Amino acid sequence: MFPQKQTTTTSAQKLAKHHIYRNILWGMLFVFLILCMVTYLSKKTVQLSYSSHETCTKQILFLPESYKSPAADKGFAIRHTDLFKVSDTTLFSFKTCFRPTKLLKPGSAELSIAPDSGLLASKTFKIDVPEPPKASVQLLSGPVSTIRPLQIKLSDTDGLNDYLIHADQKISKCVKIDSAISCDMKSLNLAQDKDYPIKITRSFNGGEPETVATKTVHTLQATNIVQAAIVNQQVIYDSPTSFNFKFDRPIEDQKVSLTKTDDNTTVAITNTTKGDTLKITLAKPLDREANFELRLDDVIAVDGSTLGQPYVARFKTSGGPTVSNVSVGSYGLPLAQTITIDLDQPVSSNVTKLVSVSGVAASISATKQQIKVSYTGAMPCTVINISIAAGLKSVYGTVQNRPWSFQTRTTCRRTTKVIGSSVRGRPIYAYYYGTGATTVLFTGGIHGNERSGSYIMKDWVNYLDGNAYKIPANKQIVVVPEINPDGLASYTRNNAHNVNLDRNFPAANWKANIDTSSGILVGGGGSSALSEPEAKALADLTTSLRPRLEVSFHAQGSLIGANQFGDSSVIGNLYGSLVGYRSMIGQAEQTMGYSITGEYEDWMGEKYSTPAILIELPTLSGRYFTAHQQALWRMVNI
Repeated sequence: MFPQKQTTTTSAQKLAKHHIYRNILWGMLFVFLILCMVTYLSKKTVQLSYSSHETCTKQILFLPESYKSPAADKGFAIRHTDLFKVSDTTLFSFKTCFRPTKLLKPGSAELSIAPDSGLLASKTFKIDVPEPPKASVQLLSGPVSTIRPLQIKLSDTDGLNDYLIHADQKISKCVKIDSAISCDMKSLNLAQDKDYPIKITRSFNGGEPETVATKTVHTLQATNIVQAAIVNQQVIYDSPTSFNFKFDRPIEDQKVSLTKTDDNTTVAITNTTKGDTLKITLAKPLDREANFELRLDDVIAVDGSTLGQPYVARFKTSGGPTVSNVSVGSYGLPLAQTITIDLDQPVSSNVTKLVSVSGVAASISATKQQIKVSYTGAMPCTVINISIAAGLKSVYGTVQNRPWSFQTRTTCRRTTKVIGSSVRGRPIYAYYYGTGATTVLFTGGIHGNERSGSYIMKDWVNYLDGNAYKIPANKQIVVVPEINPDGLASYTRNNAHNVNLDRNFPAANWKANIDTSSGILVGGGGSSALSEPEAKALADLTTSLRPRLEVSFHAQGSLIGANQFGDSSVIGNLYGSLVGYRSMIGQAEQTMGYSITGEYEDWMGEKYSTPAILIELPTLSGRYFTAHQQALWRMVNI
């Protein structure tokens, strides 16, 4: 009996406990539902943070996957997290996160979300959007680097937006670092030492940017080389082991290359920087008689400045000592002279024993970088040969293995005479070449405005100074380039007495008053024949020489005339054919348009039967010697 009673009591107790647990569970569920109702019905305020791409708040939601996101124009996407799941079903979320979907404006926005079933009330969030972080460009002071990132402080961390820098119509990205942005300046490719207005813009997810700051900045002044061991076109005579470059500020980085340009090979070097000095050390000595290119690229100073442009020096190494200059030309040396020969580098060997001279008796002396050859009593037109044998050794140890030689000639001018003077005392010179008994006389500059006639005779003199050895043995050449030095000095046709010298000779038709292209010139022929010292000097020279032929140069018109004595017409036509000039022989007055009296060529023919030709050059002041050189030699050989 007793055991049965015990069993009944135990069952009742169990049933009572079951009811208690059930009531507790329902009570808890009720409380939870009440809490959820309160949570759903209340408006939740969320303070947006720029420090991350989304802002999260604690919020219990039942079946969160059933909630719809707000419309796109609300500017936010919502994500639920801290999930409670049973099997594959998400029953609750305990945190809601808001991610902006467009560039935000300061202020407030309300977002309401509700489940698809609508069983529970919607939940409303109030999103407070603060002012975005400010870019403190006003804190920038002093010049900025064109290659280093520009650091700009923000008033707060910004994990939402993207930043760009604008300058000189170019744009570059900025990287966010904590509460600052670092903007790439190098890709803007700005010039150094120049003002640039810059602009900082902010955008969200590639959208339309907005300007957040502007400022004008000045870029750093370029780094400069103040001392360079190698400059462009330099010749290196010694055997350096290193090259030093000094800059106007300390250097922290550089890129250097050395190339042998003869075969485009790279020369091994090492580079070190210490303060403002760059040292380039050669792995081995440079090849001799070779060409090189040294480049300094990407030199960066400690302050962030760079070279304005790459430094490029093309240089070469020398061989042994060579001649760099000779003090004389190839002809026209005086009969006594000291010739100076400069060497391109100092020598250590005994130079004089390697030097030889032929053609004249000479003394030879030398210093470290100069050779002097002195002679006296040379004959006109003497060829002088100077030679330096191979073996010159420099103080740097390089040896010249190639011989050197030089040829020159003493002046071929036999003599220079002053045959008279002008009205104002200027000398009139005659230059003599050759020693033959037959003379060819050349004259120019009888009219002062016809400078081309004087120029061609001066060029003829310069040429004969070095080439008169070509004159036939039986000939002599005499040249008078400036018969009218006063007229040439003042660029006037007549002399200082306003006399046309070529109308002052005692030809049969001499007149005091002469005809000109502009009418009668009273006294233009002189007060009497040979009244002018210049005409008298030329007449006396002509009388003393009694030339085989006289050739005078005037201007202008590209014409040939002749005095028609002896074979002058034949000679004149020959000269004209050689230079392509038109003949006016026998028609000079018709060609010129006025009568010609007291002319030099007419007087010479009348008095001595000397053939004379007259050349009218194309212009008053041109240089025509080269075109006439062949014809001049033909006159010598008539």
